[in-house]
Amino acid sequence: MLVKLLPEVELINGMRFPVNDPGLFLNRHIRSFPRIRLNSSVQTLEFLNGNSGTLRQRPSEIKSNTLIPFSDLRHVETPKGDLHPKEWLDEFLQSRPKPVHSDQVKGILRESKGCYLFPGIPFNSITSIHVEGAKIHHVLRSGHFNLNNIPFKRMIEEVREEWMEMARVPEAMATKRQKISICCLGEVPVLNSILRIQLGELGYRRFSETTRLEPGSHELDPAMVWLKLSEFTGTLLKGTILDWSSDMRRFLKPLKRFVDLQTLDLSGTITSSPLMQIELEKQSLDLLRREKKLESERKLANNRLLLHSQEKKILEKAEKVSQILLQILNQYCPWENAGQLKLDQVNHLLLFCEEEMSAAQMTHELQHVQRKWWINPHQFQQPEHLQKLDPVGLKRYFEEGVTLATEVSVQHFLSLCETLSSGVETSSAMLEEQHLILENSKRELEKIRTRKSQLALHWLYVSLKQLLVRDLHLLPAGTV
Repeated sequence: MLVKLLPEVELINGMRFPVNDPGLFLNRHIRSFPRIRLNSSVQTLEFLNGNSGTLRQRPSEIKSNTLIPFSDLRHVETPKGDLHPKEWLDEFLQSRPKPVHSDQVKGILRESKGCYLFPGIPFNSITSIHVEGAKIHHVLRSGHFNLNNIPFKRMIEEVREEWMEMARVPEAMATKRQKISICCLGEVPVLNSILRIQLGELGYRRFSETTRLEPGSHELDPAMVWLKLSEFTGTLLKGTILDWSSDMRRFLKPLKRFVDLQTLDLSGTITSSPLMQIELEKQSLDLLRREKKLESERKLANNRLLLHSQEKKILEKAEKVSQILLQILNQYCPWENAGQLKLDQVNHLLLFCEEEMSAAQMTHELQHVQRKWWINPHQFQQPEHLQKLDPVGLKRYFEEGVTLATEVSVQHFLSLCETLSSGVETSSAMLEEQHLILENSKRELEKIRTRKSQLALHWLYVSLKQLLVRDLHLLPAGTV
């Protein structure tokens, strides 16, 4: 739409020329494009000349700083006659020692030394636009308002310089401002702190603050200037007041569910570059989503940590039994050799057998043994089931008695012990993994919360500065 006004575009290299075709603007940077001057074979160029139809001129007759879009070219006259622009361009570029693709050419620019192929106008290279005597100092593309965008960054630097220039106070005015007492009426401490910094940059040195006012009428000191940042419901204030409470209510609204304003402090560096509300909302939404995701991950890791901790305790208890079992199963007497044992002096007998009838028969045959303990392997299907065995009693039976075991039961318990050993290792690894996840999520959450605070402070700083720039003239000694 801008090109309909036939603007003159000024570039960072100082060139300035009118533009009438939006196809000349580029959304990308031109890494390299050689300076290619039209040779003597080009006798005339026929091109559209605004609303007056077509115009045929020799290159030397074209007015300096004229930019002819390639789409406006109609004919190029050479010794071969009139050629279609694309046909001429292809032949011309093929004659070049270094190849240039025809799609890179957007037009022809008349300079003081001749006509040159023109590669287009990157938005990043535009410093200003002139339209009917008016100058547009900054050209920004919608959706590119961030410091990675060169024109936006260029504008921010200029705004910063203007602020610093405004902050340079003449000596006489600085002396006046140093004597003026200002009190900030704000329920949010960090707002008072930011305002103290900004007023200090402008030379105001006497600053106090009030964060609470009792309901009722208050006669404010007439010798002071009062900056009101909060409503203070139920109060009636009388004095020299600059009321920013409604402005601040609007500025604080986007932060309502984002941060706790009462806990914000100025512990870090505040970013002072301009920040639009749409960008604030975009960044805050992204941070809240990431925070919620990390909170979910941390909660899940906590639950898993609790589960694996309980599992590890059970497995460690079962492992103590497993260690005793391995000793027992290394020195047991096979079930079928029971008749060869001399058990007259034995008071403890440990029986490992999977068949109840066989165990009962052996118990009956060895009635003279006072204490007998039958352990049925079918009651221990999982490694953690070993915790049901009393390790103290098991050790006593092993040390003070004799163990009889069937081959099936021995293999069953050996398998459980082996599985249990790897289970303990797996459980320890899982615990370590959940600890790492928790530490990482805690670290990332701290980063996000720090970023949330920085973003909120950035927004508050920019918002207060806007108010201060807007109403500085309302403060005593605010203007020269």
